[in-house]
Amino acid sequence: MPGLRALAGTLTLGLSVAGIAAFPGHALAKGAVTLHAFCDDNGECKDGDTPIQGLTMDAAGNLYGATFQGGFGNSGVVFELTPVGDGTWKSHRLYSFCAQSDCTDGSNPESGVVLDTNGDVYGTTASGGAENCGVAYELIPNAARTKWHEKILFDFCTHNGEADGELPGGRGLTYAGAASGAFYDGTSPLYGITQFGGNDLANGGNIGYGVAFALTPHGRKWKETVLRTFCSEGGSACTDGGAPFASLLADASGNLYGTLVQGGANGGGVAYEIAAGTQAYTVLYDFCALANCADGKNPRAELVFDGTGALIGSTSTGGANNFGAVYKIVPTGASSQESVLYSFCTSSGCPDGVGPVSAVALDSSGALYGTALGGGFGDGVIYKLSGGTETVLYHFCTKAACKDGLMPSGGILLDAAGDLLFETEQGGTHSHGAAFLLKPKG
Repeated sequence: MPGLRALAGTLTLGLSVAGIAAFPGHALAKGAVTLHAFCDDNGECKDGDTPIQGLTMDAAGNLYGATFQGGFGNSGVVFELTPVGDGTWKSHRLYSFCAQSDCTDGSNPESGVVLDTNGDVYGTTASGGAENCGVAYELIPNAARTKWHEKILFDFCTHNGEADGELPGGRGLTYAGAASGAFYDGTSPLYGITQFGGNDLANGGNIGYGVAFALTPHGRKWKETVLRTFCSEGGSACTDGGAPFASLLADASGNLYGTLVQGGANGGGVAYEIAAGTQAYTVLYDFCALANCADGKNPRAELVFDGTGALIGSTSTGGANNFGAVYKIVPTGASSQESVLYSFCTSSGCPDGVGPVSAVALDSSGALYGTALGGGFGDGVIYKLSGGTETVLYHFCTKAACKDGLMPSGGILLDAAGDLLFETEQGGTHSHGAAFLLKPKG
């Protein structure tokens, strides 16, 4: 069963031929500093292998994330990166999945993690669990934060077959307040999506086009509520959209926003809203509404809010040149309007990038930072978009064996100093992915 990692890899292979020569005129940063290169133990990868969904920072500046593989059972780990001075960082493995028989504790996380106010870590795995459909978990440390134990919050595919969802993915779990940078309070609902499962019309419930769900604590147990079963309208056309690869975005009131890769009125995917309380579902925008999908097609990236409350996202294809676009939607229900902020591949060879699949990050000035999987010198870029002008900050795989990273599918984290923190699935010193820090030029 393919997940985001496999599909993103296919996209990269298809796009990496887009640019093969150096292009002048780009204000490149001096270079990315490696915070940690995974598989640093002679290839045994006990520290993790293939980080795919970006980093989360705590109040002390420590970084957390998950890897799809590696660990004792090669089923992925949750890790912490701690600054130790002189620009160096130390990696700590918090948990190695598939530590229990039949991987009932989960395996192969395709999502990142969130932190609560106590420092507990929450996330999902794509497989493992009681029915091998993935789990939602919490990692709880001892007082010294030297040992961690896992608590399973929910096993997918355990209620009404696959109706509760299968293969939770995307960026991961979220909650009301996350968009402001607040940590999770530990008691309000956690929201997420699954890439499969649900009783969709097109496949008769046999596969499913995914669900949006809420997890709510009830004493020591957690309850899942399916908020939306995707592809519930329009038969095989999935006019309400289907196939979520992007996690949810919650506003302060608990309204949820997301995107779907397929379906919609034009078959190019949709942006949608799920209302707090009523769970009313509204398609905000149907992509491919313009000729040749100039408004974008196949949105795989999470949405973010800008300073005005508008939704900012990207599509992996479509746009003026059919190589992806960054867009804005002002959410006003079914009458919401979309505008394209930037279309990639503006000149021969696509030096400005191709195929964005991860969420953008915004700084205090409103400038956007993101990654594209292809283009540039051929293997993707980090870009900055300000006032409609794009600047390439970094080209991937310019060093031998791609020691500077390859396949940046997890997006950008901006720290308080304005530095860019990110991961790549592949490349790095040991060719199994790495975490980096980049200081933008100027």
